[in-house]
Amino acid sequence: LVTTLELEELEKAAEALPACAAIIGLGGGQALDVAKFFAWRRGLPLFQVPTATTVNAPFGHRSGVRDRGRVQYLGWAIPEAVYIDFDVVGSAPPGLNQSGVGDILCYHTARRDWELADRLGRTEPKWPFDPALVADAATVMGSVIDALDEIHDGTAAGRGRAFRLLQPRADHGTPLHPRPAGRAGDRRGICAPGQRARADGCGAGPGRRRHPSRGHGRDLGRRR
Repeated sequence: LVTTLELEELEKAAEALPACAAIIGLGGGQALDVAKFFAWRRGLPLFQVPTATTVNAPFGHRSGVRDRGRVQYLGWAIPEAVYIDFDVVGSAPPGLNQSGVGDILCYHTARRDWELADRLGRTEPKWPFDPALVADAATVMGSVIDALDEIHDGTAAGRGRAFRLLQPRADHGTPLHPRPAGRAGDRRGICAPGQRARADGCGAGPGRRRHPSRGHGRDLGRRR
């Protein structure tokens, strides 16, 4: 269970993990961020199981941790697969599932930030300004705006749309292009081509009662 995001404590927890073949993150953004941190620190395969569309943590590669209270984004962990059970996601508080659109709407300013950084010569060499990605981000943002009613109403179509819109941003310039790994009823998985969707590992689960994602994410997006 996730009880802290403090870097010093997470370092100790990563060292104390028992021997395992993979790391499995189950829950909301905090659980998935900690799973990424453990996978990065231990050099283990990562499998993510989000329980709400709160943030794009299942697909982002860096972990949002705290260093003496200050937010730091560390590490680099690409999931082998992301498993989505829409029945579980549908049971989350509506505000959590609605708030994930904030991670897409931020493209409006992020693409301008990147363009400005390029003009000022402050982009990172390994991630040069890419107009094609900027145009793609604008398209995705427009798709979110077109689907706001579905996402707000919490329909199955809206939840599916939210995950599809969050997922394509997973590559961040890397050759990762997740595809459906399998489905059973309303359960779905996304994994990179050629990678097996199997795991026998340690888990980073949510430190919450009732729904795993309750209590995290309401401040990340505003209800419509």
